[in-house]
Amino acid sequence: MKDLTDYEKGEILDFNHIYFVGKRKDVKKIKGNPLYPYNFGYDDDQGDYKVVMGDHVGYRYEVLSFLGKGSFG
Repeated sequence: MKDLTDYEKGEILDFNHIYFVGKRKDVKKIKGNPLYPYNFGYDDDQGDYKVVMGDHVGYRYEVLSFLGKGSFG
């Protein structure tokens, strides 16, 4: 639990299976907050996800690198 942000500590309860939490020391996780605009602070003002290398996506996948351009890259 010490590797999770305060937001993640509540969010993780919605998942049945946890595969990855992004606990590397060099990862600068976004500190999501329900009061932040744009998907709790995880998206920019254009609605695009703010990618953080080494963090997780849905507690299942580790973000290792960019695959392309745009929202679906």
